[in-house]
Amino acid sequence: MPIIHHQSIEPQGNWAIWEIREAESWFRAHLQLFDVEEAMIGEMNSQRRLEWLAARQLLHEVLGDQDRTPCLKDTNGKPYLEDRAIHLSMSHSHDLASVILAPVPVGIDVQYRVAKLQRIASKFVTDKEVDVYPGKPDLDFLHILWSAKECIYKAYGKRGLDFREHLHVYLDERVQEIGTCEGFLIKGDFEARYNIHYEWFEPGYVLVYALMA
Repeated sequence: MPIIHHQSIEPQGNWAIWEIREAESWFRAHLQLFDVEEAMIGEMNSQRRLEWLAARQLLHEVLGDQDRTPCLKDTNGKPYLEDRAIHLSMSHSHDLASVILAPVPVGIDVQYRVAKLQRIASKFVTDKEVDVYPGKPDLDFLHILWSAKECIYKAYGKRGLDFREHLHVYLDERVQEIGTCEGFLIKGDFEARYNIHYEWFEPGYVLVYALMA
């Protein structure tokens, strides 16, 4: 099985990455999809469907159960496991799929390094977040900021968040191969702090996850 990374996290969680080498037919043969899941992927294009199937296969592997549990989505589009009191998040980008499971709200994001983030940085980065960076923030710095906010958004699981107004990430200018930082969600009366972990993978992928503290 092409699980290229699987790691435990505190408290009592774990995350994993799957390198997608298989064809859709392979996943179809190994996954027993429920009717509701078949309906979810009915109108997806072939690449999106392949990534979706890979993420569900990885989730099944990480859970370690003989039989699959349906992976459903709530009214806000947040995935959850039927009849299980556990939080989960999934992400996919190009040929990687990722999954995280934890007893607290959690979000995960895997991104391929692309130049366009520099063009749209003003839409998700605040002045305070880039004050720590001497000069113009580089692409690695921006990718971690973007993915960290995406993870907080997924952990929160509700629509209506503005990435500049409601989400705040405090990242040190010295971006490492593996590192941590803090993030905050402040919207109205709701406030939450998140512990954020990031890790770079070759060639050019960054994986980020956020756990509610």
